[in-house]
Amino acid sequence: AAFEPRTVPKPCVAFAFGDLPGARTVELPLHEARRGKARPAQPGEVGAKAARTDLIARARWRLGDATITLVEARPVTGRHHQIRVHLRALEAPIVGDPLYGKRTLRGAFAGAPPLRLALHAERLELPGRAPIVAPWPDDLAALRAWLDTHAEVCP
Repeated sequence: AAFEPRTVPKPCVAFAFGDLPGARTVELPLHEARRGKARPAQPGEVGAKAARTDLIARARWRLGDATITLVEARPVTGRHHQIRVHLRALEAPIVGDPLYGKRTLRGAFAGAPPLRLALHAERLELPGRAPIVAPWPDDLAALRAWLDTHAEVCP
């Protein structure tokens, strides 16, 4: 019942290829696509569903001419693959995303530890209860440590 009015914060963190400083809101309607995927909807397209994600850059690293941003994503709506499609629409796909981005770290970041989709549901905040916190998985912690050691931290 707490999820129906869409008031339960579900912040996730993601490592995204691209320079996404500051905070922004992505309001981009989504539509079902083939093979279980989603895609941005065309203006006025029948079957499009409103989708909104609030994004905050937590950290950014630059190596050569490439940048990776650690983003906190707060989906306001709960559409299928919403965070992944919204970041892709910003031309900042999630690291390791086999559907909407680059499967592996390439170029300047090729030496980073291998990992899966770099998206993590960090916290769930149900009304009247203490937040449920999920510690970072080892592979994401290893990626952050590698970035801190090998890349320039951006202001």
